[in-house]
Amino acid sequence: MRISEEFRNLTGEPYLYNIAPVQNVSSILLHGILSKNLIESKGIKYESLADERVQYIREPKRVNNGLSLHEYANLYFNPRNAMLFTLKCNHPGTYCLIQVDYSVLDLPNVVTTDMNAASHAQFMTPFEGLNKIDFKEVFVQSWNDLDPAIKAYKKKRTCAEVLIPWGVQPRFIKGILVPDLKIKDILIETGVDERIINVEKYLFFEN
Repeated sequence: MRISEEFRNLTGEPYLYNIAPVQNVSSILLHGILSKNLIESKGIKYESLADERVQYIREPKRVNNGLSLHEYANLYFNPRNAMLFTLKCNHPGTYCLIQVDYSVLDLPNVVTTDMNAASHAQFMTPFEGLNKIDFKEVFVQSWNDLDPAIKAYKKKRTCAEVLIPWGVQPRFIKGILVPDLKIKDILIETGVDERIINVEKYLFFEN
């Protein structure tokens, strides 16, 4: 059985997710979800939602094969994670979720992490990840806790990642999720096909 099918059987999830600024969606549908380094080397204009302090931590960090985190496109197992909640608080209405087919787990040299890759994450093959990652912690509905250290730990777990070397090709992109009709209309105005856009308020902490 392929790793992707094992993931689907284990979690019931058909997608992985990338958080993207609305302004980048047309480019993503054309070029794919590219790593930070590849976007910059190609001279592609893009908006960033990234916290520069976190990017400073990620830039020198090396994965098992020696590549920098900035040489990977990053996806999340759980779309409703702490990163998205932070964006809701700091950048309301400027982002969406890109749904990526789970079959990317079968691509060469893919890496999985058990928490936010900028933290003290383990870097594992997809096979290792499926056996070691606690997906109950990844998909937890709430990370609140009276103990600040435990709360911080839970938040990192919700941001477990799938790292794709250089980027995700457009053919793996299956849909776009938005928090409301306003963002959907903005995407349609930029030429995005209405049929691939869906409003999912719950994922965006709207209800």
